Amino acid sequence: MPLPLPPVIGYKVLRLSGTAQQMALIMEQMELLELDVDELEDGMPHDMEELHSPNFDSFVAFDIETTGTYGAANGDAAPEITDRGAVFTAC
Repeated sequence: MPLPLPPVIGYKVLRLSGTAQQMALIMEQMELLELDVDELEDGMPHDMEELHSPNFDSFVAFDIETTGTYGAANGDAAPEITDRGAVFTAC
């Protein structure tokens, strides 16, 4: 029979950093200790969902203007980006 837990009289805010495996382990350990844990923010990287068909619900269109490759091909100058723009569209 486990010992009765003392009443909660305070709390601490912690910032934990580590790998996904380390985070899973520490969360498991805190549950075993019967700590009340609230996950406020998840800053762990996540794999992007792979799309198998186009999804045009939202997208970003890019437009890049350059000086062209004529000068670079003739040894005059390397091509440079002269203007760029992006438009985000959400349907």
